[in-house]
Amino acid sequence: MSSYPASSDKQVANDQLDHRPKVLSQLPSPSFVVNLRTFINNCREVHNAITSYSDSECTSSSSAPALSSSRTTSLPRRQIKLRPHVKTHKCKEGAFIQAFLRHSAPLRSDTSSSDGNDDRDSHTTASAGLVAGFVASTIPEMEMLYECAKESKTVKPFGNIVYGIPISRSKIQRIIELKQRFEDLQEQAHFKSDACDNDVELHVLVDNIGQVQMLNEFSSEERKLSVYLKVDTGYHRAGVSINEDGVDLACTIIDSNYLSLKGLYSHCGHAYDVSKKEELEQIINLDHSRIVQFLNMLQQKLSTSKPCDISSKIVSALDISVGSTPSVFMHHKNNVFNNIANQIEVHPGNYVFYDRQQLWTGGSCSTEKQIAVRVLSRVISHYPDRNVMLLDAGALALTKDSSPQGGVCSIEGHPKLECYKMSQEVIMVRPKEAKTKFPFQVFPLEKEVFLVPNHSCLAAACFDRYFVVDNDTGTFDANEEIIEEWFPYKGW
Repeated sequence: MSSYPASSDKQVANDQLDHRPKVLSQLPSPSFVVNLRTFINNCREVHNAITSYSDSECTSSSSAPALSSSRTTSLPRRQIKLRPHVKTHKCKEGAFIQAFLRHSAPLRSDTSSSDGNDDRDSHTTASAGLVAGFVASTIPEMEMLYECAKESKTVKPFGNIVYGIPISRSKIQRIIELKQRFEDLQEQAHFKSDACDNDVELHVLVDNIGQVQMLNEFSSEERKLSVYLKVDTGYHRAGVSINEDGVDLACTIIDSNYLSLKGLYSHCGHAYDVSKKEELEQIINLDHSRIVQFLNMLQQKLSTSKPCDISSKIVSALDISVGSTPSVFMHHKNNVFNNIANQIEVHPGNYVFYDRQQLWTGGSCSTEKQIAVRVLSRVISHYPDRNVMLLDAGALALTKDSSPQGGVCSIEGHPKLECYKMSQEVIMVRPKEAKTKFPFQVFPLEKEVFLVPNHSCLAAACFDRYFVVDNDTGTFDANEEIIEEWFPYKGW
């Protein structure tokens, strides 16, 4: 959690502490700052939303595609699961919050959390099944989840991970070795009370026959590999198409002696391209409908070589993993999934931080105060003849990712200013209205400003540590106390 030193030499440790920044104004610029309270609130809202989906009664919709087998028109109430992505924050504290709504490991001996609330409730949230596991985009992120399991003395939910991009040969051996480390961890005595056969599941993503052939080389009867099939439902970035070739690939995995098809995985990333509620709902409905269409096609294909009850059982056992941050609060808005028996899980990621892109989309983030991060920068020069000021944060602190609102980022509390251009180390700022005189008196040299990133995942990746504050205002102030530092697990 914190980088503040522990030393047998108390005086040395105290001297080191004395030189660490205590408030944001003492930080070098640029620096990456996280509001702990906002981060936790964002995660709590998603927890509550997923719980509400589970509490809703499933009712059939006549317009929804149905699997071609005998199905009831009303399914029993079931629990929708959450599989959060860790690529946005890449740190243990973030994963603990996503799982337990607290930023440190809840141990079994704990009776209360630091804020006075009963910690057993938050621990039960994940262990009871709301959080099915995690998605990671790099091996270090998966190793970070292993460290979370060690600290919390529970493999669940940290030992159930989807490696969230199509698998390559250079990654698979490392994933196999990490799986063994998780299994060894679970065998330790203090993990035994939580142990069950499926606590450790590391899944890989495939969308190409070459990947399946490669996985068969690494697998065996004793070492079967779990696979999610990536399905393209409209984003067109990765995934098999909803056609015969895609279904054939699914059948190849099912028929493999050494691979297990865990489920189907889609990402409706094109939800980022719209800002109207009706358009977002259409994207979600289409995503769900195409998943069900693929299930129908798969069952029909399997039934040509297997008895109907067997093919139905195979298809119904597949987990369905869907979603994106803009869509996370809207998966209950349609009934497309109500006619299938499959377990459904939702996998958002950026919701922990949010950013200007999410604010524009509006599906889950509606105010700037929900954005949990800022890049601290300082005014380093004025140019009155050009009506411009210069900041000391550039592309290496924010990246050049764009946002529909325009501008390379924005300055908190100053909506009439435009961060209109950046280079590697600096940003140029001017009034949005060309005839407006720049308020240089409000921004003296060395003044701290807090920048709202267009894409917080990429901005966070520019830094080797995050400085954490804690307030309930959703705003950032130079005099705010730094309560701890978080260290992301970087690399590939």
